[in-house]
Formats: sequence, C-alpha cells, structure tokens
Amino acid sequence: MEGRMSSVLRSIRRTRRRHRPANPPWWRTALPIGAVAGAVAAVVWAMVALVHAPFLSVREIEISGAERVAESEVQAMLQPILGRPLLTVSLPAVRSRLLVIPVIEDAIVARRLPDLLDVRILERTAVARVPLGESVLLVDGSGALFPPGAGWPDDDDLPVIRGVRTLPGAEALAAADRAGLRALEALHEVVGEHLPPGTVLDLARTDRIELRLGDGTPAVWLDRDRPQTNLAALFEWRSTVARLAPGRSVDLRFRNRLTVLPGRADTARR
Repeated sequence: MEGRMSSVLRSIRRTRRRHRPANPPWWRTALPIGAVAGAVAAVVWAMVALVHAPFLSVREIEISGAERVAESEVQAMLQPILGRPLLTVSLPAVRSRLLVIPVIEDAIVARRLPDLLDVRILERTAVARVPLGESVLLVDGSGALFPPGAGWPDDDDLPVIRGVRTLPGAEALAAADRAGLRALEALHEVVGEHLPPGTVLDLARTDRIELRLGDGTPAVWLDRDRPQTNLAALFEWRSTVARLAPGRSVDLRFRNRLTVLPGRADTARR
C-alpha cells in the first residue's frame, strides 16, 4: 500500500514539473511598463508645452481701483510679469509686491485666460492729516501713514493731528500718538461722519488732547485715554459753550463736569 502511494506521489511530481510554465522573457514585463511611462511622459510634455504656449502668456495687466496711486506706477512695478506664462504667475507674490506701496491696503489678483492679469487695488481711507517733518502725510484708522499721492479734493477738509511724537520716515503712528485716532473715533460717534473743516487735534501735551472744531471755536481738553468723556455733553451745550467761552478753553477730562478756563491758563477755576 505504501509503495503504491509513493508511486502515485512521484507521478504527480513529474506531471507538475512537465507542466510548470517557464519564466517569461524580460522584455514582456518591461514592455508594458515602458509604454505606461512613455504615455505619462507624453502627457507631462504636452501640459508643459501648453502652459508655455505663446497664447497663454501675459499680454495685458488690467488695473482698477487706483486713485491716489498712479496707475503707471503699478504698471511699472508689474512690468517684469509681461510675457511670462500666465499659469505660472504667483498671485500671492504679485499681491505682496503691490503692498509695498504705502497707500495700498490690499490687492486682489486674478488670472483671466488666455492672457490677462486682473489687478484690483484697495487703497487706504484717510481719516486725518499728520504734519511729519517737512511733509504732510495722511493716516487711516489703523494708524498707517501714507503720502496723499494724486490727492482728493476733500483732503484739505480732513482733521489735522499735530504735536505727534512719531518720527519722520515712520510707516505708522507711534503708540503715544494713537490717542488722536481714539479721539477721532469718539468725535465721529458724537458729531457724525464728517467733522467741521479746520478741526485740529494737538497731542503736544502729555496729559491731554487739545481739540479745536474749526477756526474761532473754544479749545477743548480731552482725556488721552478716554477722549469720549463728556463729548456728548459738549455738543448738547454747544451754544452755551460758545457764549461762555469765546477764545477760552473748555476742560472735558472729568465726568459730569464741563469746566471753562479763563484765558489760556492751564489750571481750572471752578
């Protein structure tokens, strides 16, 4: 019985050896791999060729929103981009380049196929003028300083912040001078959107802000940290103040009290 089983097993082994498939030649394995690699390379080459095709190169830069900054200045800054493949232009890099211009607060850059780069400029909104050195700069609500550029007709009516400690050449108001911005914000809440032409805020004193709402109006003293103190009362009593304090100063630095100072004295007489 054992002899017969051994004979059957040997017969099975011989049959398996006779029918075992031979190893395929190497080229049969390499051929499909090479075909796939070639197809991928062809697709990549076609995509690269398409990206660098002349009809997809930047031929025009369309700029909108430039009012204070000259459009020619923006065009000159972006001149190196002309002729480059539109699809390879880095939009964040273009935006960062534009933000170097102080008057530009932000920029939106987009591609318009086949050959247009669309640039929308968002300029800063001036809230006051600031004499700084030999120049008069504009300042926005964040404290950023920028030159008037082309200028707007309403610039001459903006409030003036004087007596600042900010050094010439600075890009923003110093921390000590931001009290002027807080005072402007408080004034807008009380007076409204537009302050009277000739409004001046003087920050030369360390203990107060001196405010004048136009020529011939009394000087008003505001608290540097809380400039809104008693401002509402001032405008409720404007006619009374104008009658009692022509050419004098009005101290509003204390709650629930409006003090008229005789002449230009620095000490209140109650």
